[in-house]
Amino acid sequence: MAMAVPIVINSTHLRPVDTRKDLPEIADLIELCFASTMDADGREYIRQIRRMAFESRGIGLPVPGGRPFSVPIQGYVWQENNHIVGNLTLIPYFKAGRVVYMIANVAVHPDYRQHRIGQRLLAAGLLDAHSSGAQKSFLEVRRSNAAAQALYRRFGYEIAGVRPRYYRDNGEDAFLMNLD
Repeated sequence: MAMAVPIVINSTHLRPVDTRKDLPEIADLIELCFASTMDADGREYIRQIRRMAFESRGIGLPVPGGRPFSVPIQGYVWQENNHIVGNLTLIPYFKAGRVVYMIANVAVHPDYRQHRIGQRLLAAGLLDAHSSGAQKSFLEVRRSNAAAQALYRRFGYEIAGVRPRYYRDNGEDAFLMNLD
């Protein structure tokens, strides 16, 4: 993966997600950042994160039939005054024999935006993905979210496709952005 922005990470505010303690605050942050556009699936995702936190496992979701479905919870958080104000989730998987990472839930508390927190979270996530052997990463972003698109472009992401009417709350398109 080629990255256009140099990666420098030496902040005491940035750290990997600790699933044993961070999930409730991550759920609150994601809900705060995306509440106005969250559909039923998004609300269910928040419930599942809270449920994982409550069950103190943080690594599996129950599915019909009682078997756990393992969900890799990786990523980074940004803390200010001992509270999580930024989050980035990494979801690794294999596609055609290649390690690929999906970047999800890039969320920064509204009171802390414009302080390069999203940039630092993304840099950490990409460095992690690269060091884990990822050859590609991708994400999706609302067509109307110009600020996020600009951030992703600074890191070398390019629009690779469109998911028409992807968001159920208002039928807005999603851009798929890739970084090879």
